[in-house]
Amino acid sequence: MKREYAHEPPIVSVTQLNPEQCEVLLHENINAETRTTTGANGEEQTTVYTAQEYTIIIPWRDGIEDSIKANVPAWTEMARKQELEELLPKKLDELDNACRKAIVEGCWVGLADGSIQHFALTEADQINLNVALEAVKAGADGYPYHADGKLCRVFSAADINAVAAAAVAHKLYHTTYFNHAKQWATRAKTADELAGIHYGAQLPEDLSANMAKVIASVSGQ
Repeated sequence: MKREYAHEPPIVSVTQLNPEQCEVLLHENINAETRTTTGANGEEQTTVYTAQEYTIIIPWRDGIEDSIKANVPAWTEMARKQELEELLPKKLDELDNACRKAIVEGCWVGLADGSIQHFALTEADQINLNVALEAVKAGADGYPYHADGKLCRVFSAADINAVAAAAVAHKLYHTTYFNHAKQWATRAKTADELAGIHYGAQLPEDLSANMAKVIASVSGQ
């Protein structure tokens, strides 16, 4: 993870935690930055350092610090992979929860009377909508339903079909986006790159193009 320091950090730092273990701090991409601040004595310049920091806990042995310093790139790569392996499941859970929330929040639908109304899509809502849709498919001219915050009324078959179609498109979009966002997350090379991935962000070009292709194949566009 990228961090900031008041003093230049060492590339390798080893601290013995107990007779069996030690903590290894590794730093790469160390950069000095001069910043200007305004205080009581006017403008002041200070130098801060930024770097990618990785922490690993490994077995302690004499000479371990010299061993690490002799092969810093390999140890840094191992630490980077370990960090990502620890962070990736949390990121996938974050994306999954955001997808579920987006689906449940529902969508807006234009109805035959010209109004545009909102329909939530909780699990219960989806079940009720499916029941209404099946009734219409079986020949019913309409079925009782309601938009968010509205009184229940008999929706025409056309309106039930419109709400159902919008719900399917809404759920398809978010489940497809989530699938592509997961692939994006697994590509991350650093913790900062992974942290920058959030639900709703613009996908990388190739994933965005593939998602558009999938959506179009279903919508017939």
